Amino acid sequence: MIIMVIAKSVTMRVGCDDMPDINITKSALVFSMKRLMKEKPFKKISVIDICEGCGINHKSFSYHFKDKYDLVN
Repeated sequence: MIIMVIAKSVTMRVGCDDMPDINITKSALVFSMKRLMKEKPFKKISVIDICEGCGINHKSFSYHFKDKYDLVN
């Protein structure tokens, strides 16, 4: 099991080291989106907001997802 702590653009992994980094990145983006959806409507959330929420750059987001709609599907 992995526990992720995300605060002020700092991501810290604790636990299972055999989880691929790609899954960690995707999980961080999903966590950021879920947190943002509690704060404001989906249509007001930008990809930049999602990236800033977990300290991952836009290029990395684009590598994994086409847009925010792809992230939630």
